[in-house]
Amino acid sequence: MRDVNHISSRIAAIAINVICITYYNIMPLVLGGAAESRGLLENQLGFAAAAFMGGLALINFAGFAWLRRYDWRLLVLGGNALATLAFIAPVFYFSAGAWILCNLLAGVATGISYGVSIACLGDTREPERNFALAYAAQTFLSAGLIFMLPRISVSYDLFVVGQGISAVLMAGSIALILILPKRGAKTGVVTKDTNTGLPNVPQAVLVMALLVLMLNVMAEGAIWAFMERIAVTGGLTTSFAATAMAFSFFASGIGSIAAATMGRRFGSTKPFVVAVALSVSSVWVLWAGGTEQIFFAGVMLFALAWNLGSPYRMALATRADSSGRYSTFVPAMQTLGAALGPAIAGLLIVNGSFTPVYIMSTTAWLITLVLFIAANRRLRAR
Repeated sequence: MRDVNHISSRIAAIAINVICITYYNIMPLVLGGAAESRGLLENQLGFAAAAFMGGLALINFAGFAWLRRYDWRLLVLGGNALATLAFIAPVFYFSAGAWILCNLLAGVATGISYGVSIACLGDTREPERNFALAYAAQTFLSAGLIFMLPRISVSYDLFVVGQGISAVLMAGSIALILILPKRGAKTGVVTKDTNTGLPNVPQAVLVMALLVLMLNVMAEGAIWAFMERIAVTGGLTTSFAATAMAFSFFASGIGSIAAATMGRRFGSTKPFVVAVALSVSSVWVLWAGGTEQIFFAGVMLFALAWNLGSPYRMALATRADSSGRYSTFVPAMQTLGAALGPAIAGLLIVNGSFTPVYIMSTTAWLITLVLFIAANRRLRAR
């Protein structure tokens, strides 16, 4: 059986991870294409986006039932094949209801393969570095696609191109099962202390690590969803906001590369503290606002911090799950946070003021810092 630490295994897991999340990253363009060419309303677009993320979250919350029980190669084969059909079907037969249903199926299918990739990378000796490499690859592929898609000179609209690219990527990545391990290094069985009979890693540590994931993404999603509105409210133009957000992908990439370079050289707490400090600083730079330069600096800090801290919090959760049974809770909790963040932020914005959102995100980040340090200390003690 191929070892998860083998370079080809890590390449396969990283590639599958990147491809599975690509549809989500280019979704704004796909939604825009559907609105323009199919005449869909905003609520229909919202349901379509929510269906994909909901399917991904649901299958991963149930990951304890299938992740360590079945051959990973067969799971990826089935997941990718179903996702390919779900992405391509709406191109030939389209209705709002059919697309929403296909997105739900695509989310479930993509979530299976994505969950396997998370488990494979989490089982390695250096999960921080491997998660960071996956984030870097996600960033640069998504930035390239978002830049090129509106500029592709073909007779098809953005909806068809986006759905087609997602289908081709999922179909092509089936070949990666040839170098993917059949199973991980963890068995799915909770190990216990022979003296006390208690789990070697308390469940409380895993719960804290999962809360770190959810609260961080919630805080980040609350800001990111309204980044364009923050700019416009501050007297800037939508086009400038879009330019700054496009450049933020490169800042995200720098954050990922920094995390991959550091690995655990400085431990995991110090880099995470730096990431939280940068996140908090970014929203208060945005709050100061006033000029294009200040807004641009705030967006760059925000993006840099997001990808710098992500690998460390994901690695904390996979280390806390000593059995590997709950590895898919990592993407599930992140998806839950991504859904909660914009929803809560929308309720907090009053008369165009984003100050309550900044306070909420800052508070959430500080809570995650306390939880991260506490969980990390307990994990080291074990």
